[in-house]
Amino acid sequence: MKDAVNHNVALHEYRPYLFHLAYNILGARAEAEDVVQDVITRVWEKTERDHAEIQNVRAYCGKSVVNRALTRKEAMQREIAESYWGVWLPEPLVTSLTDALPDAGAEARVQDFDTPKAVSIGLLRLMEALTPLERAVYVLAELFDEPYSATAEMLDITEAHARKLMERARTKLESGKKRFSATPQRHAEFFQAFALAAQEGRYDDLRSLLKEDVVMYSDGGGKVVASRIPVHGREKNILALRNIAEWAAKNEPSTWLPYWINGRLGAVSLHNETGEVLAALTMEADENGITEMYSVRNPDKLKSLMIRL
Repeated sequence: MKDAVNHNVALHEYRPYLFHLAYNILGARAEAEDVVQDVITRVWEKTERDHAEIQNVRAYCGKSVVNRALTRKEAMQREIAESYWGVWLPEPLVTSLTDALPDAGAEARVQDFDTPKAVSIGLLRLMEALTPLERAVYVLAELFDEPYSATAEMLDITEAHARKLMERARTKLESGKKRFSATPQRHAEFFQAFALAAQEGRYDDLRSLLKEDVVMYSDGGGKVVASRIPVHGREKNILALRNIAEWAAKNEPSTWLPYWINGRLGAVSLHNETGEVLAALTMEADENGITEMYSVRNPDKLKSLMIRL
């Protein structure tokens, strides 16, 4: 009985770790929660019903979560390639501004499993270029600082293979990550200036904040109005932002509230009349300006957000 109680306590303690592990492989909150719940249920049954003792609950559950997430990620990538309408962005993790400021490595560290940190939307988007196995190695070894020996054991591969997969992953991500070099403080300054200028319609000020090669990604999932392709370039984005503001004023009068979105300062839009969450907006920047903007509008990716005006 004591062993079962200990296992249950451990399962509760490791749930945040297991969730971030699954989420950073999948990029989907609901899918990650399902994977983690399934693993925890199976482990509980194993210990309660079969009276089995698991020596290392964290490692056992971590391996189970990673392997289930890998299988699900392969299926998700096929589904996205075959039938997803327009740009696909990860499901955002939204947390209150009352939470602690993210540290300098928030985009690439999730060591404090009791704090709602997550890899940025920008990095998660880049990680879609990785194979599921490359992504799993990157998540384990780079984001969670797991030794290559432990990473290899969790993935049932050799340590040499794990190192090779990490090398490939870093090569694929290297050029894109250079666009995300702003410090958290600098990033927050850019976002605050952007939000104020956009709210007041000061498009010349917006122009000074956006890099010349800025890109905007909008994910509507084919269910709401959103650009089906990324918008490239400063001037095209200024025009797009102006058009979006004019359309929203007529069709979706809303209020923007600041939130942390995947460890970055961002904002959530709520419909003024219904209170419905309409969008989650965040961005990436280097030290000189905003390089990428992300607008998640697919209602399926926003329905879990319990936000009210």
